[in-house]
Formats: sequence, C-alpha cells, structure tokens
Amino acid sequence: MTQEKMNIMNGKRMTQEKMNIMNGLKYILSILCVAGLITSCTQDDLDSAMPTESIPLTLTANLYEAVATPASASTRSTLDGEWDADAKVAVRVNKNLVKKYTATPNTTAGSATLACPELTGEDTDFLWSGNDETKAVDAWYPYSETVPADWTISLVQTPETMAAEDLMYAKSKNFTLANQATQALEFKHKLGKVIINLKSSSYLTEAKEVKVSLTGQYKTGSFDGDIETTMCGEGTWDHTITPYKLPSAGDGNYASYQALLIPLDAWPTKSAYIQIEVDGTVYGHCLFNNWNMAFPPGYESIYNITVKKGELEVYADVSIKEWETGASGTGEIIF
Repeated sequence: MTQEKMNIMNGKRMTQEKMNIMNGLKYILSILCVAGLITSCTQDDLDSAMPTESIPLTLTANLYEAVATPASASTRSTLDGEWDADAKVAVRVNKNLVKKYTATPNTTAGSATLACPELTGEDTDFLWSGNDETKAVDAWYPYSETVPADWTISLVQTPETMAAEDLMYAKSKNFTLANQATQALEFKHKLGKVIINLKSSSYLTEAKEVKVSLTGQYKTGSFDGDIETTMCGEGTWDHTITPYKLPSAGDGNYASYQALLIPLDAWPTKSAYIQIEVDGTVYGHCLFNNWNMAFPPGYESIYNITVKKGELEVYADVSIKEWETGASGTGEIIF
C-alpha cells in the first residue's frame, strides 16, 4: 500500500472520530436542555399535566353522636356514632347520578372514608376530568337508588332494625380534586332517638313482669332530600312502638330501653304516652310538652322514670340533647 493511500485512510478515521465526538456532545447537550426545562416547570404546571381523568371521587363522611345513656352502647353502628366497616352509602353527584359507596372507618371517631370500588371509565360523573372541575355532592344512608320519600320504622325494635332504619342525610357540598381530601360530608340523623331509663326500686325488682311501650306513634314519615326538609309524620299516629331493652341498664337503673321514632308534632303528642306496665298495672306519661314536639329529628330524648306503686300523680321533666353535638342534660319523670 502506497503512502498516499495510507494518508487518505488515516484522514477518514480522524474524520469519523470527530463526528462521533460531535454527536456525543449533541446528545449530552440535549439531555441538559430537557433537564433544564423540567426543573423550570412550576408545581402547578406539573399538577395540570396529571391524568386526573383516572382519579375517582373519594370522600370523607363524618357523623357524631352524644354519649349514650346508659354508657354501654346497644349496637356498633351509626346509631352509636360509628360507621360499620361495610356500610353502604348512596352518593349523588350534581343531583343526578347515584353510586353505591362503601364506608371504611377512620381512626378519628365518627369518621369514615367513602369509596366506590366498582367505578369504570364510563362513570365520568365520579371521575375527575381536571383540577378546575367542581362536583356538587350529597349523600344518604342506608343506601337506596333515590332519596327516600317515605320512611317506615319497625313497631318492635331491635339492634338490627335500628341500625337498618337510622336514616341520615348529608346536604350538598361542592368538591374539587384539591379539597376532596380536606372537607367532609356531614351526616345528620333524620329520626328522633329516645332512651327510657327505669330507676331501680323494690317495686320493680319484686315484680314478675315489666313492660315498656310508646303509644300514639307514627309508623311512617316523609322526607325530601332534594329540598333538604326534615322528617314529618305521615298517616295515622295510632301505633304502639316496643323499644329495645338494652343489655346493660347503667348505674342506678332497673332497666333501660332505646328506640328510633318518627318526630311527633304538637297535636299527636296530646294522645301519645310512654307506658309502663308492672304486673298488669299500667302507668302512663303524656308526651305533650312546651316544645310542641316530641322526639325532634337529630335529637336524643332521655327519660329517667321512677315508678311508685299506687301513686297516680305524675311529675315530668325530660332531658333533650342534640344527637350530633354531645350536649348533655338530666331530667326526671316520676310516676
């Protein structure tokens, strides 16, 4: 091989090496440029670029209850200020579509996370399409496909019937992707709750049979969540409710009873009674009062009753406290 050809080949190698070096430099410069663009983006820019259409609507549900009287609760449910782990809640978006959500209790008392595991890409009302989207959300428990227009309670009440019939409603709130983790739906009880404590006495402990009932009661009420009305009695108020006898009566009590009731307005209270039957002798207290209502929705009415054999004079003073706030009070009714 001549010297001239060797010089030509060496020149080609040097040219190729230079080209490789230049290409490597261009690659490094392109990486640096991309890195500079990423670091120059703001957090808002990154958030806006997130695929929010894949993020489901997830909510926090709060409920609060006053301390039960007696202290031992009859059930572990919404009636006692706790969400069941598998409670089914109806969640509605923009007063339109409804989905069944499942409650998972949080560590905070009375709080739960609501999520729907069955959402698909077609459930667009329950998926976020962007950070600027707002959804108006209301909810109710127990689950039903529509807001209940009528509500019926059991004439003989048990822990199971009360847990199933504790109608609650959370009025509409506006949610965004940003605030769905910081605000909650507030569930309010729509029925009245009553606790009847029979104070201990030799008359009761020596009795063979003691019965407690509430006469002159509604069995059905009406409710319209679309306009957020309260529960109102519907039909006749000539029904007798047998409350559930709690397993623990509490200190100083012979027995304690609990029931959920349709609120009574002024006129029905005139013929409504708490009735205690002791070995066939019937004692009664009329529920007519200065509040013009018995068992107001969202309130717990507590009756501490002393039954005295053979006495007909009745003295009444009832304690009523808000179911949600935990305010307390005492009262006495002596038969």
